[in-house]
This record gives sequence, structure tokens and C-alpha cells, in this order.
Amino acid sequence: MKNRVFALTAGTLLCASSAFGQIWAEINSGGINGATDAGSMLATANITSGVGPLTNITGTLTGLLGTNSTDYDADMFCIRIENPMTFSATSLSGDTVLALFDMNGVAIAFNDDRTDSVTATTSRLSASWIPGLVAGQDYFLGVARVTGNDVLRRYTRPLDSNGALIFSGPANLSDISDPNYADRRADLFPITPGTVLAGWEVQPAGTPAPFNLNYNIELVGVTYSAIPAPAGLGLLGLGMVGALRRRR
Repeated sequence: MKNRVFALTAGTLLCASSAFGQIWAEINSGGINGATDAGSMLATANITSGVGPLTNITGTLTGLLGTNSTDYDADMFCIRIENPMTFSATSLSGDTVLALFDMNGVAIAFNDDRTDSVTATTSRLSASWIPGLVAGQDYFLGVARVTGNDVLRRYTRPLDSNGALIFSGPANLSDISDPNYADRRADLFPITPGTVLAGWEVQPAGTPAPFNLNYNIELVGVTYSAIPAPAGLGLLGLGMVGALRRRR
């Protein structure tokens, strides 16, 4: 119940941007790369708000302008996993990475290139290999991009408080000679269990910013994290939630 009260509060705050139907379109919640950008950290993530199953999340990954850009963008979304047995998150196009975190930002799982294909550059997280997911629990889903090809790739991946990769993988700007290059097509858990997200990789100065990447993430076993307030009752909803929380 405590978790649901939090969700209702978030839903009330975002009621003007609540999703209709089963698709959540990225909205601005503190990101730095554009008017519709989701943030890259928990505090600036999109809190998905709507009713019923959430089947897709759409958005755009945008590099900062200029040839000295060091930011390739990452977007974060708060979702609720209702059915841990069927859960999956699959990017449908583009060269992406997907990462899953709990409500405290503790890293759970990561995928660059999906493992059920030998050629796809899309990403997939699945309950088939992620244990311990809890029904009705909120999680943060992160999406970022990869540029380059099998000879030379540039990554945007989650980092810990020391600036090290949370999940194993090749060095940035690495090629196929890197001993960890095979991790690009692997289902990965954190190198150190319990590691908390502290940031995302940046690119070396002078690296040209990539073209924008539109993404569409297909979801199974997921609902919105927050319930939107009824139209016209936003302020009242905030007052009621505040009263409920004070009583508790």
C-alpha cells in the first residue's frame, strides 16, 4: 500500500502528461538534451503514468551538439513489473543497450545485443534469465545507444560511483581484439552485486556527436508505475494523498 501511495502521488504530478492507451511517449523530466528528454538518473526519470498494461515506450536518444560532445544520452523510465514470469523489454530498432535497476538504483541486469540472435543490434531483457523479480514492484528501465560497428564501437553504459562499468564489457572505442568484446552479445549481471547506478559513460573529447536515434521498446508483463488523477482533480488528489500520508 505504501508503494501505491507513492505511485498515486507521482501520477498526480504527471497527470497532464499521462499516457493514453498502452504506449508511453518520452516526456521532459529534467533531461538536458531536448524538450522531450527523459533524464538519465532516477531523480529525473520519466514516471510512467496510465491505466492498464504498458506495452511500449518510445523516445529519442540525442547527442549534444558540437564535435566536442561527450554525452551520448541515456533515458530512464519507472515501470511496474506485474508478471515477473513473462516480463521482457525488447528494443525494436537501432543499436541500443538496455539496463534494469530496482527502486534504489541497484543494478539488476544489462544487455547490449540480444542473445537470441547472432546478428541483431537491438537489446532484450527477459525473465527467462533474470531471477528474483517481484510482482507489483516498480523498477527503472534505462535505454542508451551504441555507435560504430563490429570493428570499432562506442558505448554508453551504466557506471558506479568510481566511474567504472557496472556490467562487464569491452573498453570504449574498443575493437574485436578486446578480450571482453564477446560481452556485447551476452546477458549480464553486475560485476559486483548491489552496485548502485551513479552515472553513464561519456565519450572522449573530440568524438563527433552521433545522429539521433528513435527507439521503441516493447514490453511484456508490465504496467504503468503511476495511476493518473482523474481530469480536473489534480490538486484535490494531491491534497488527499498528503492527508493519507500524514495519517500514516
